[in-house]
Amino acid sequence: MTNTTLHCIYVADPSEENFLTGLNKGIWGLKKLNNNSREFKTGDYLLFAHKILGKVRQRFSGQLSQYVLAKITSDNFTVSEQQNEDNPQIWGDEVGKNLYLHRFHFKILNSYPTLKLKNGSYQLSKKFFTIDDDSESIRVYEALRYSACVQGTNGCIDSISLNLPENQITDSLLKQPSMVFNLSDAVLIRSDDSPKFFQKFEPDSTVLENEQEAETEVINDYNEIQQSEVLDETEKARLVLARVGQGQFRKDLLANFKNTCPLTGIKHTSLLVASHIKPWRECSNSERLDARNGLLLSSLMDKLFDRYFITFDPETLRLISCNDPLIHKIIADHQLIDFVIKTPYRGENLNIFKSYMAEHFKKFKEVNERRYGS
Repeated sequence: MTNTTLHCIYVADPSEENFLTGLNKGIWGLKKLNNNSREFKTGDYLLFAHKILGKVRQRFSGQLSQYVLAKITSDNFTVSEQQNEDNPQIWGDEVGKNLYLHRFHFKILNSYPTLKLKNGSYQLSKKFFTIDDDSESIRVYEALRYSACVQGTNGCIDSISLNLPENQITDSLLKQPSMVFNLSDAVLIRSDDSPKFFQKFEPDSTVLENEQEAETEVINDYNEIQQSEVLDETEKARLVLARVGQGQFRKDLLANFKNTCPLTGIKHTSLLVASHIKPWRECSNSERLDARNGLLLSSLMDKLFDRYFITFDPETLRLISCNDPLIHKIIADHQLIDFVIKTPYRGENLNIFKSYMAEHFKKFKEVNERRYGS
């Protein structure tokens, strides 16, 4: 079946009346648009989730009241604040003027539990069901988590298709989204204006930070150079100076990435590591000092990257994790499924950065084939 987009919208309990209005009239509205919600278009699919029990910031899990699957039947359109025949009031809280200016129409395909009609109006379930621990549905859960944490928006999953015709989608299948949707090529799209959780935290200015490098790794490299029976004294001195030059390498990365881990948003420089993309021991001296051969990562992300548990697609720069349930959970809990890293580079500098990443990507595949098999 043709690939399309799945939009995931979480509806909290206080919005139940507006949710029912939308379901009964087949229309949804937003107060403002972000990059994700601008993409609503005819033929896309829409999954509503209503009233979850439990916290959703780190992971969308627990118990839900309702899933509703719909198909969008109009492109996104905009109405005026002034209410008239062309721009009528839809929702009960739009008193005197339209609040939800960006709208689209949809038709309901099915729901779990099945929506019941009473006096011609849908009735939402008052009970709860437990979300399956389904790793294949992780992108759907993450898209709903994003919608739950960023009020008034949607999670967006591109390149999905149905596993079966629309008229064969039963209510019970919706409990496990991967039974309905083929997610093998799916990509979770994050809006560029999505805040990272750690961005609101600034480092404590009273904390004295020690920026000198005295890590075991540096000492081991130094000792290895000094004990080498192959290198002459001139070569040893050159390599020692290059390794000490890590300090400048770190300074360059701090400047390039504005003292911030691009994955987590952490800004506390004592928690940030200047990580080589192409490993030190595989680099030429010039590559060891090249800031384009580096990422500024928080300690955990540095370990994941350095040990080839994660990498980035060298073309799209989208995060890829290995086939390990624990690593996958770490990535999901840090809200990094299909995350696209932003770099400070353009043009030829970006090409060089990507060439380093291509080597890491190749090594990632080799290492993880040995770890987990093909």
